[in-house]
Amino acid sequence: MKVLKRLRDILLALVVLGIVALGVYFGFNHFYPETVQQKTQQVTKKKQPAKKSQINLVALGDSLTQGVGDQNKAGGYVGMIKHSLVDKDHVQVKTANYGVAGDTSTQIDHRLQSQAAIQTSLKKADVIVMTVGGNDLMGVVKKDMLDTNEKDIQVAQKSYTAHLTTLLGHVRQYNAKAPIFLYSIYNPFYVYFPKMTKMQDAVVSWNTTSQQVLQQSQPSHFVNICNLMSKSSVLTKPSKDSSGGSSSGSDKKNPLISTEDNFHPNVTGYRKMTQKLYTSMQQNQKEWLEK
Repeated sequence: MKVLKRLRDILLALVVLGIVALGVYFGFNHFYPETVQQKTQQVTKKKQPAKKSQINLVALGDSLTQGVGDQNKAGGYVGMIKHSLVDKDHVQVKTANYGVAGDTSTQIDHRLQSQAAIQTSLKKADVIVMTVGGNDLMGVVKKDMLDTNEKDIQVAQKSYTAHLTTLLGHVRQYNAKAPIFLYSIYNPFYVYFPKMTKMQDAVVSWNTTSQQVLQQSQPSHFVNICNLMSKSSVLTKPSKDSSGGSSSGSDKKNPLISTEDNFHPNVTGYRKMTQKLYTSMQQNQKEWLEK
């Protein structure tokens, strides 16, 4: 009986203490609500990582980085990604565009090693975006007059693997932390020659190589625009001839490719490329926006 009585007293004491504690908490919260809210806000703030107010974005590459084909002459995806980040992420963005039309991987690397301005920009970069590989492949394609030779492609691809590895290695010498976003290449001839499967196979194989090499330079992300830019086609309406009838046949056109050269993106194409880049950057925001 004494044991039961002691247990009952202990339980009763615990209940009383619980009631008192709750009373103190709710009373304090009632009379000093601001203090409780401030502490809650302080805890919340600690959980949220600090973000940079300004970032440096460096773009290095070929004509796609230069912005060839952009009718607005606004720098293609480089100018567009800046506006997207400023408008949506409310961060100031300073860009440096080192894109040169016609450059191969070796030529881009040569500029990087010989130009102090590129080296200085890379050291300060929070984000690095690159386009490379298209001109390396086109050198083989033009040589074979679009009738791609598998042996030539394999030899060129092996050389490209070595050149891209060297290029990315030199980029990392100047900046080991900033994430690299590397665009894939695409097949601008797909819409016009859809049965030329060797060309499409070569582009896909080239992209696989780029992605594999890129994985050795973390943090890095492959922005695949191959299908987007190669196959975004529409069937235009038949045009009427002078007699009022329809002209024979219809032409397939890629609405994302410039009609001036049927090769580079137009302003719509660059917008699509920018959307892909922005999505990838948002998915990996902590690598470039957090302090």
